Amino acid sequence: YSYYEPTYMPVTTAGDTTWIDTEGTYQLVEREPFKLLSPRLGFAFPVTDRTVFHAQYGKYVQQPQLNRLYLSYLRFSSNLSQGNYTTSGNPLLDPVRTTSYEVGFKKQLGDNASIDLTGFYKQLTDYVQVRNVARARPIVYAQFVNGDYGSIKGLSASFQLRRTGYVQAFVNYTLQYAGGTGSTGLSSSNIAWQDGNYPTYVSPLDFDQRHTGSINIDVRSTAKDRLPEAGANFLFTFGSGRRYTPTTVNSFVFPNTTDTPIAPLNSGVMPWVFNLDMKLDKNWQAGPMKFNTYLWVKNLTDRKNVRDVHDGTGQADYDGWFSTPEGETWLTNPDNNEDIYEMRMENPVYWEAPRTVMLGMRFYLDR
Repeated sequence: YSYYEPTYMPVTTAGDTTWIDTEGTYQLVEREPFKLLSPRLGFAFPVTDRTVFHAQYGKYVQQPQLNRLYLSYLRFSSNLSQGNYTTSGNPLLDPVRTTSYEVGFKKQLGDNASIDLTGFYKQLTDYVQVRNVARARPIVYAQFVNGDYGSIKGLSASFQLRRTGYVQAFVNYTLQYAGGTGSTGLSSSNIAWQDGNYPTYVSPLDFDQRHTGSINIDVRSTAKDRLPEAGANFLFTFGSGRRYTPTTVNSFVFPNTTDTPIAPLNSGVMPWVFNLDMKLDKNWQAGPMKFNTYLWVKNLTDRKNVRDVHDGTGQADYDGWFSTPEGETWLTNPDNNEDIYEMRMENPVYWEAPRTVMLGMRFYLDR
């Protein structure tokens, strides 16, 4: 496909959009196709009759989002002429690249159990970010470019117990370090807006979560038991807190345009998350039809798990504004109400889902 270089600006007159450079000539450039070899290699071999060593290497590419590639000439002209901060697509975006390494071993314990220990490393390059096109004339504008990079490394361990008697179990744990210069394509949008300095050092990414894991236990009867084909499943998941950047206190109800960081990027850590789900079910037979009735309770303990926090306090239910001079002044006005402010501040988006109870039935032909 074709595109216009940033030195050529769209000019809209009477509804028609044309492209001219400083000399008044038109220029259309053909986009060269992207080519990349993406090899993948994996192998495993037994060390003993109960131990298997495995390793993997691969290069992967991911196509950019199409709304970051394509933009109509009329829309581009509007972005440049309206005077507000806008972000435009870029037809020169390359795919995001990932190089992955993995090595580990799996060992059988007895006849019904096994463990798997794996180390991994992923190198992330050409991740999308927002940057100002400084060489564009006569107006500098922001667009998506390939510029961010990072890495993900860690260790994962798992334990598997095949059904032994009535019980089957799976246990997983992952230790992970995720760092880079940008977490999403819009991470640097405020920097581009304010014409600041783009990060060139590696910081923890937004999704950096050092510890995650799960324990799944399934207890199920057989067709010969007094309560046949009934079961109970318990899934316990946990994770350390995700990242945020500590800033000066900012009102959630009356927010400032921007925040002022008071600590390194993503140096703050949110509280740990714990969750327990329970599912009880039983199979029933009625002629050729088989039914499965179940009671499924998510977040059985109704724990208030934090999804996001106010960057000024690190808390999900308090933004700290009443401790500032502006907040204290606001409270002196008898027409203002602290309870109403706190009610508006309690945003459900900051919390994970509460206890949820579902009762249902599935049916299918027994062939």
